[in-house]
Amino acid sequence: TQHNDNQRSGRNTQEMVLNHQTVGTRFGKLWTLYSDAKVMAQPLYVSGLKSARCPAGCNTVIFASMKGTVYAYMADQKPSTASDTLVWARYLGEPRKGDTDFDTWATTDDPWWGILSTPVIDRASSSLYAVAWNDDGQYRLYNLDLNSGNVKQGPVIIQGAVAGRNFAEHRKSWKQVRKQRAALLLANGALYVAFGGDKAEGSAGWLFVYEAATLTLKTVWCPTPARRNGGIWQGGQGPAADSEGNVYLQTGDGDFDAGRQLYGNSLLKLRLTNEDLVIADYFTPCNQLFLDRCDLDYGSSGPLLFNDFVVGGG
Repeated sequence: TQHNDNQRSGRNTQEMVLNHQTVGTRFGKLWTLYSDAKVMAQPLYVSGLKSARCPAGCNTVIFASMKGTVYAYMADQKPSTASDTLVWARYLGEPRKGDTDFDTWATTDDPWWGILSTPVIDRASSSLYAVAWNDDGQYRLYNLDLNSGNVKQGPVIIQGAVAGRNFAEHRKSWKQVRKQRAALLLANGALYVAFGGDKAEGSAGWLFVYEAATLTLKTVWCPTPARRNGGIWQGGQGPAADSEGNVYLQTGDGDFDAGRQLYGNSLLKLRLTNEDLVIADYFTPCNQLFLDRCDLDYGSSGPLLFNDFVVGGG
């Protein structure tokens, strides 16, 4: 998963090769792997993946492109052509075309918005879950076979409603503007898919929860229901989860009023209870209103979990 584990620690405690000396003397670029577009999501790594290309298993690097393609390459072998170390590739449909109507600041400098978030892998079921943004404006959730790249389940169009407002509502006449930037989270058999909001379009952040085994929607939650903003984008960082199944995330600019269940610019601890997301705890900076008015999103980064505390900032 993005940053290695559900705590988002980024640590590999089994590392036995890299140290100060090897990084200082032998660490550097080895080769380049082909992609059909920019890679915004974090690459993922699978050791000993068995496939038709590697029946005995080979270490594999997997990444997704902004054109909507998921690639799996041999991780330890230098390619002599663009595809001779390719294990498999899967194209997930025509991507959303880039446009200034939803990318005012040209943050990606890319003509496509296919797969922006980091997928998540489940070795136990040999599954890779990914979300693609297609040119009809719809987001689609897929379960790909980790060994072959074939579609096991899906696509499932992401849709739902909170507080009388439907996810598909927007002021533009035909296309959604919310971006699915945060990495996917897989925890206790549930798949979490987070969306940013959009101030100009009056849309809010959303969090969808699916049953990983079936891609059935379990629940949907919004940090600013019936309002705007409160985006869950976190600079690409995924929501975190602890061993008890609690989920932690940060929200961007938006209204804050805990009594009315409005949680803009907050760090939240959520718990999936009886097919519903319940707020177990939260922290909101004392200068939340100032942050909101100055567009200084607290949720521009994601939470990092330790045994007894959580770190977050913006």
